[in-house]
Amino acid sequence: MNKKLKLLTIASVAVLLGVIVAAVTEQYIFPNHATIDSAVPLTFLLDGEAWTETDTIEWGTIYPSDVLVATLQATNVGNVDTNVTLYSANLPLDWTITWASNKTILAPLANVSGDLTITVASGAGAGDYSWNIDVVSTEVET
Repeated sequence: MNKKLKLLTIASVAVLLGVIVAAVTEQYIFPNHATIDSAVPLTFLLDGEAWTETDTIEWGTIYPSDVLVATLQATNVGNVDTNVTLYSANLPLDWTITWASNKTILAPLANVSGDLTITVASGAGAGDYSWNIDVVSTEVET
């Protein structure tokens, strides 16, 4: 057998094997999606009453320079440690909000309680005011 025919035979066998493998091999692609929720669930009490994100805190009639105080308790009902942070991104201009237990790390089933204090600006004018209190629960990496 000459070299040219030998090469052609080897190439033909390689192609044939490729076709056989290709004919036997099939590829299946299954799309997937998953979300790992890093938030740790919390429950809240405001002045001893259950408080959820659908509840509105009604402070009633307030005046410039008023200091509004309520006791806010947060409980970690998850199964990992969490850092609890409170803030308000849309508090009226020159008002302040603090929580005595802000940025506390809570173990599973632990709770923390502290004064939630809102100070009304001295120059606050007459009108209706609305704002959100945001509490963020972030899993603590161990």
